[in-house]
Amino acid sequence: MDRTLDLNALPEPLRERSRALHDDIKTGGDFVLYWTHHALRAFENPALDVAVWAGNQLGLPVLVYQGLGAGHRFDSDRHHTFILEGARDLAEQLEGRGIAYRLFAPQDRERSPLRGLARRAALTVVEEFPAPPFPRWTGRLAAAAQGPVWSVDAACVMPMRAYGRAFDRAFKFRDKGWRGMLDRARAGGRDVEPEVEIFGGELGFTDVDPREVDTPAFVAGGDIDHTIGPVPHTGGGRAAREARWRRVVVTRVGSN
Repeated sequence: MDRTLDLNALPEPLRERSRALHDDIKTGGDFVLYWTHHALRAFENPALDVAVWAGNQLGLPVLVYQGLGAGHRFDSDRHHTFILEGARDLAEQLEGRGIAYRLFAPQDRERSPLRGLARRAALTVVEEFPAPPFPRWTGRLAAAAQGPVWSVDAACVMPMRAYGRAFDRAFKFRDKGWRGMLDRARAGGRDVEPEVEIFGGELGFTDVDPREVDTPAFVAGGDIDHTIGPVPHTGGGRAAREARWRRVVVTRVGSN
């Protein structure tokens, strides 16, 4: 049965960050798809909150999809190790919240299943990321999707589009945005919790569980640049990030 979604019905902190790339409001599918690539966070993530909100409205589970392809320019052991370390934490945290996560990480140049997933989705949520090649990729995905596609700014304290224009001086950017950023930081927010049972269906591709994979061995087998190794003291993921932050607080802030 077709159901409808209205982007304008989103809570305002999410609405101001969201826009429709594909505005068909009729929905019918197996899940709400969230394609993540930069906002690799299970908490304080507006794009994930939009997907969960929509899933609750439709009575459908959320599927978080992440792709890690091989053969792209600049792919290296350093890059893939950092991403897989972050994916390990993301998988654990999403599972704890009752949200399905799948990582597609072929070691050759196998075709991505993302467009096929978008055709099965009642709604596809993507991250607003203006740097190439992502505008081109999200445009192609929106054209391939059967249902609506919403783009969400999950990167900035103050949404990029709230500025209204580009700035040619740093002080102009600062003066325009500092109050809005301060207001949003003070307001904070609460993560939207799923009200639907976690997705457990078949997806038609082989995924990788980053919590179980031998990362060095897996990375060594990829079609990537092996001359640039990982940085041992800068691991990926939430746990490593928080450990770095604690060291900064103790060694720099605490000593002043």
